[in-house]
Amino acid sequence: MVQAALKSFCDELIHRIPESIEPILLGRRNVVGRQDLKQDPEQLVNQYLVWPICDSINLEYISEWYYDGYDGSIDFYIQNTYQPVFGECKRINHYTRAISDLREYLNHRTAPTQFGIATDGINWLYLYEPGDMRKNVEILEYHSFRGAIFDYFISADAIHPELQGKRVLWNSSVGKVAKAPYDQYGKLHRVPIEESIRRFTEKFSPDNLSAYSGRHEYDKPMPAFDDRSPQNNSDMSLNDFK
Repeated sequence: MVQAALKSFCDELIHRIPESIEPILLGRRNVVGRQDLKQDPEQLVNQYLVWPICDSINLEYISEWYYDGYDGSIDFYIQNTYQPVFGECKRINHYTRAISDLREYLNHRTAPTQFGIATDGINWLYLYEPGDMRKNVEILEYHSFRGAIFDYFISADAIHPELQGKRVLWNSSVGKVAKAPYDQYGKLHRVPIEESIRRFTEKFSPDNLSAYSGRHEYDKPMPAFDDRSPQNNSDMSLNDFK
């Protein structure tokens, strides 16, 4: 369950790095490393958040999927959506790096999709790559578990409630593209864990992700290619495709 994954992740941080919870909640980067966690920070996010959350909402994926055309691996490759989805995970509060890497993968000439999920375990973004690095990605869905884990840390007496309303180091450019309101994500607020999970599940379910990919595939209707409708395919010549 997503709830069990979030709580397990929070418990690990309380156990391993209790003094670093506040800066993590406030969005600061590079406050913990491999030595502090006794584990690679990205692997911690994968183990305690990304894989369990994907399993819980029935996203079927291959972890460390080898991208043959790119000659490298993608963190996870979702298969049970209308079009496949690339997934890239980074350490806590580094979700913009995940976006950057995804753009490179999705722009490769052999990419089988233009859709990706960028995450640091806390922030999740479902995006569409337009195929032109000069343009912004289209962020189709955005969700942050920050409020939910803040609520859990307070209930576990691991953090002071007075952090409520404090400014989060939140990427405003991502927020603008995602149409995510600053007051909701740029400041620290408690969100009941059940409510946060409900919102996330609606946004990142296989059916909802598939609805976006199907819509993009059919943005250009068939009549736009040619107004003529040949009666017999055998009568067609190369000139019919000009």
